[in-house]
Formats: sequence, structure tokens, C-alpha cells
Amino acid sequence: MALLNTGRNIVQSFLKQQLNQELVDKYLALFDEYLESHHQVSKKKDGTAKRTSVNSVKVLKICTEINKELEQDQKVIVLIRILEFIVSSAEISEQAYEFVATVPDTFNISQE
Repeated sequence: MALLNTGRNIVQSFLKQQLNQELVDKYLALFDEYLESHHQVSKKKDGTAKRTSVNSVKVLKICTEINKELEQDQKVIVLIRILEFIVSSAEISEQAYEFVATVPDTFNISQE
């Protein structure tokens, strides 16, 4: 649970730098909701864990919304914070690698 709190603290720190307290509270509640739903493993009929396609669609939707709202320099900061969040994990999953590849493309940030 401490690992989740570390990630939440990274998100909260970023939000406080960018937004007023009312919006920080709103987006932290949304973050908590997404985090909770992400950690609930859904099962297919055969008992295997559901593939991450649903999460990928959510990531693309969120990135598209961010793309509309933020300037390019702000998107770079968001990407850096996402990387900090991922690195705070003890182990980086394949899903995290896919996520890191998707976000810069959606934000129009060069791999270089």
C-alpha cells in the first residue's frame, strides 16, 4: 500500500503545482477511482485475467483529453511525472512499458 501512496503523492504534487485546491481534490478523487478500478482484476469466463485493452482505451481517452487542455510544455511535464510514478514501482510491468510508448505518441512528443 505504501507504493500506491508514493504514486498518489507524485500525482498530488503535480496537481498542486498546476491547479487550485478545489481542482486538486476533484482530480485526486478521479485518480483514486481509476486506481481502484485498475486494481480490481476482472476475469474472463475461462478464469484468466482480462487483457489490458480496456485500460489502453482509457489511457488513450485520458491522453486525448489532456492533449486538448494542455500546452506542449505542460504535456512534457505530465509525461515526466508519469515516468516518475512508474519508476516508483518496485517492478515495471509490460503494461507500463506499453503505456510509456503510447503517451508520448498521443501527446505528439518525439521519442528523442
